Amino acid sequence: MYTVKIQTTGEELGELISLVGTMKHTMLVSANQTDTAATSSNGNGKGSKNLLADKDERDPRLVYAVRPNGTYHINVKESLVKLGLKEEWLMSHPTRLGSPEHAVKMSIARSKAAAGRLG
Repeated sequence: MYTVKIQTTGEELGELISLVGTMKHTMLVSANQTDTAATSSNGNGKGSKNLLADKDERDPRLVYAVRPNGTYHINVKESLVKLGLKEEWLMSHPTRLGSPEHAVKMSIARSKAAAGRLG
Protein backbone atom coordinates (compact mmCIF):
# COMPACT_ATOMS: atom_id res chain seq x y z
CA MET A 1 0.00 0.00 0.00
CA TYR A 2 1.31 3.48 -0.85
CA THR A 3 0.58 6.80 0.83
CA VAL A 4 0.58 9.79 -1.53
CA LYS A 5 0.85 13.43 -0.46
CA ILE A 6 -0.92 15.84 -2.83
CA GLN A 7 -1.08 19.63 -2.65
CA THR A 8 -4.18 21.22 -4.16
CA THR A 9 -6.39 24.29 -3.88
CA GLY A 10 -9.54 24.40 -1.79
CA GLU A 11 -11.64 24.50 -4.95
CA GLU A 12 -10.11 21.24 -6.18
CA LEU A 13 -10.16 19.41 -2.86
CA GLY A 14 -13.80 18.31 -3.15
CA GLU A 15 -13.24 16.92 -6.62
CA LEU A 16 -10.08 15.12 -5.50
CA ILE A 17 -11.94 13.50 -2.59
CA SER A 18 -14.74 12.46 -4.96
CA LEU A 19 -12.21 10.97 -7.37
CA VAL A 20 -10.57 8.94 -4.61
CA GLY A 21 -14.00 7.66 -3.62
CA THR A 22 -14.46 6.12 -7.07
CA MET A 23 -11.23 4.10 -6.95
CA LYS A 24 -11.16 0.48 -5.84
CA HIS A 25 -8.79 -0.38 -2.99
CA THR A 26 -8.12 3.33 -2.32
CA MET A 27 -9.10 5.43 0.68
CA LEU A 28 -8.46 8.96 1.84
CA VAL A 29 -6.22 8.86 4.90
CA SER A 30 -6.16 12.58 5.78
CA ALA A 31 -6.57 16.09 4.40
CA ASN A 32 -4.72 19.01 5.96
CA GLN A 33 -4.75 22.72 5.13
CA THR A 34 -1.44 24.58 5.07
CA ASP A 35 -0.52 28.20 4.50
CA THR A 36 2.08 27.48 1.84
CA ALA A 37 1.53 25.87 -1.53
CA ALA A 38 3.89 24.50 -4.11
CA THR A 39 4.87 27.47 -6.26
CA SER A 40 6.63 25.92 -9.17
CA SER A 41 7.41 22.63 -10.73
CA ASN A 42 9.54 24.05 -13.53
CA GLY A 43 11.89 26.25 -11.49
CA ASN A 44 10.91 29.64 -12.94
CA GLY A 45 8.64 30.67 -10.05
CA LYS A 46 5.54 30.77 -12.23
CA GLY A 47 4.57 27.10 -12.19
CA SER A 48 3.57 25.17 -15.23
CA LYS A 49 -0.05 24.94 -16.27
CA ASN A 50 -1.34 21.44 -16.86
CA LEU A 51 -4.23 21.71 -19.31
CA LEU A 52 -6.09 18.88 -17.61
CA ALA A 53 -5.39 20.07 -14.07
CA ASP A 54 -8.23 22.58 -13.84
CA LYS A 55 -11.61 21.25 -12.77
CA ASP A 56 -13.39 22.81 -15.72
CA GLU A 57 -11.04 21.20 -18.24
CA ARG A 58 -11.65 17.56 -17.26
CA ASP A 59 -14.76 16.39 -19.04
CA PRO A 60 -16.85 13.93 -16.99
CA ARG A 61 -17.69 12.04 -20.19
CA LEU A 62 -14.07 10.91 -20.47
CA VAL A 63 -12.01 8.51 -18.37
CA TYR A 64 -8.75 9.85 -16.96
CA ALA A 65 -5.71 8.21 -15.42
CA VAL A 66 -3.15 9.86 -13.15
CA ARG A 67 0.52 9.57 -13.95
CA PRO A 68 3.06 9.05 -11.12
CA ASN A 69 3.98 12.76 -11.33
CA GLY A 70 0.35 13.72 -10.61
CA THR A 71 -0.69 14.87 -14.07
CA TYR A 72 -3.81 13.56 -15.75
CA HIS A 73 -4.07 11.92 -19.14
CA ILE A 74 -7.00 10.53 -21.08
CA ASN A 75 -7.44 6.77 -20.93
CA VAL A 76 -8.24 6.31 -24.62
CA LYS A 77 -9.60 2.76 -24.54
CA GLU A 78 -11.93 3.38 -21.59
CA SER A 79 -13.03 6.77 -22.96
CA LEU A 80 -13.93 5.21 -26.32
CA VAL A 81 -16.03 2.60 -24.52
CA LYS A 82 -17.73 5.27 -22.38
CA LEU A 83 -18.48 7.37 -25.48
CA GLY A 84 -19.66 4.30 -27.39
CA LEU A 85 -17.22 4.86 -30.26
CA LYS A 86 -14.71 2.82 -32.24
CA GLU A 87 -11.23 4.24 -32.90
CA GLU A 88 -11.51 3.66 -36.66
CA TRP A 89 -14.79 5.57 -36.87
CA LEU A 90 -13.52 8.43 -34.72
CA MET A 91 -10.31 8.88 -36.71
CA SER A 92 -12.20 8.93 -40.03
CA HIS A 93 -14.79 11.56 -39.05
CA PRO A 94 -14.47 15.26 -38.21
CA THR A 95 -14.91 16.28 -34.58
CA ARG A 96 -15.82 19.60 -33.03
CA LEU A 97 -12.94 21.43 -31.28
CA GLY A 98 -13.33 21.14 -27.52
CA SER A 99 -15.62 18.11 -27.62
CA PRO A 100 -14.75 14.91 -25.73
CA GLU A 101 -14.50 13.15 -29.08
CA HIS A 102 -11.92 15.68 -30.24
CA ALA A 103 -9.90 15.27 -27.03
CA VAL A 104 -9.78 11.48 -27.49
CA LYS A 105 -8.93 11.86 -31.19
CA MET A 106 -6.01 14.19 -30.39
CA SER A 107 -4.79 11.83 -27.68
CA ILE A 108 -4.78 8.97 -30.20
CA ALA A 109 -2.94 11.12 -32.74
CA ARG A 110 -0.28 12.14 -30.16
CA SER A 111 0.22 8.52 -29.14
CA LYS A 112 0.66 7.41 -32.75
CA ALA A 113 3.08 10.28 -33.45
CA ALA A 114 5.15 9.37 -30.39
CA ALA A 115 5.17 5.71 -31.39
CA GLY A 116 6.35 6.70 -34.86
CA ARG A 117 9.25 8.70 -33.41
CA LEU A 118 10.28 5.85 -31.10
CA GLY A 119 9.77 2.99 -33.55
